[in-house]
Amino acid sequence: MKTLTPFLSTLFLIFSSLHAQEKTLGDLNGDGEVNLLDTVLMVNHIQGTEFITNSEVLKWQADVNGDGLINSYDVEGSLEFVFKREPEKKMPLTSVLSTSPYHGEGDIALTREFVVRFNMPVKEGTVITPEMFFAKSSGNLQVTSARLSSDRMKATLFLNGFRWPSNSNVTITFDGSSLTDFMDRPLDMK
Repeated sequence: MKTLTPFLSTLFLIFSSLHAQEKTLGDLNGDGEVNLLDTVLMVNHIQGTEFITNSEVLKWQADVNGDGLINSYDVEGSLEFVFKREPEKKMPLTSVLSTSPYHGEGDIALTREFVVRFNMPVKEGTVITPEMFFAKSSGNLQVTSARLSSDRMKATLFLNGFRWPSNSNVTITFDGSSLTDFMDRPLDMK
């Protein structure tokens, strides 16, 4: 469990940390290693002659440097694996990239939303329930609504219509222990 303690509120993040299927970054043909065939597939995608559209997983595997784009930097990184200059890397588990408010942030307006951003998408069809993402003040559960963005990379909690006193202490909890990512792996919070 990870705890962030900003001024006026607390954000708890709860995740399970299980071992799951591993994919190798840059292995686009699924043979278990990164070789020139994978690099050719990546170059063809960049040039627009053959797109990597078979699955969402392949798009993330092709993003070798993790910048969210498939470009020449990924080809360069792939060639580092091919020529054994760098050891091959497994795809990381989906985890929390950032939260807003962030840890230690002060002077938080309690009329704003609370956001959890992931480094990769959660599973398609995921619904963030009131039991997973909620707010408490003075031990009482508050009326909120939680939403998952259309790209499945951001969960947002909205505080509904309550006028908070300026010295309110609000605890925000996000329990991701039952969530899985787009590869059906549990989320990781190490």
